Amino acid sequence: MDNILIVDDDEQLQFIIKDYLKKQFGNKFQLFFANDGLEAIKALQARKFQLVVTDIKMPRVNGLVLLSYIHTNFAGTACIIMTGYGSSLLRKQIVAGQGQYLEKPFRMPVLASMILRAFRVQGLSGGMLRGVSLSSFLLLIEMEYLSCAAIIHSRDGHKGKIYFVNGVLHNAIYNNKLRGEEAVIHLLRMEDIQIKFKNAPNVQKIKRKIYTDIPALIQKALPT
Repeated sequence: MDNILIVDDDEQLQFIIKDYLKKQFGNKFQLFFANDGLEAIKALQARKFQLVVTDIKMPRVNGLVLLSYIHTNFAGTACIIMTGYGSSLLRKQIVAGQGQYLEKPFRMPVLASMILRAFRVQGLSGGMLRGVSLSSFLLLIEMEYLSCAAIIHSRDGHKGKIYFVNGVLHNAIYNNKLRGEEAVIHLLRMEDIQIKFKNAPNVQKIKRKIYTDIPALIQKALPT
């Protein structure tokens, strides 16, 4: 029997999902639930899951950090992203990268359809961190009010980090040389990148060096 892990801190939504999917699929899938990314990581270490359905904004370990963990350690595990703050651009990019995206509130039949699709699609990329632009993830972090660090690597050897505190862009580093706004602009211009997310180190120690908003930075990064 295939295992599905549902990760969301809303226990009422967990109950609704469990009740509907049990009625819809019977014993076709075995359902497991986690309240946040940390519980999900422990569940992934304990048994094999073919599919993870995860929210983005959660306590302790958020959904982006969880996706990075899955991408690194369980690359064959398919994922569906749930978020209360989406955009048509992000949706198109995730679909283009063979991922699946579900914007809250959603109807249960839509989730059921996505689950069936995830099991039909071969080679669905766990984590779905390829094929989605850095700019879209920055906007998503801002909308979800997350505190995290994004670690970016490009195939040609460039690298950097971007730090968020409660959805506010605080600082960035590019190739261990540039910092602040200039670093973000260079990172946004990178191509063929991989993105990993980690919980931000002690957020109180992250000094804010960036005061320009993200849309303006994205605009500055566009080729002239």
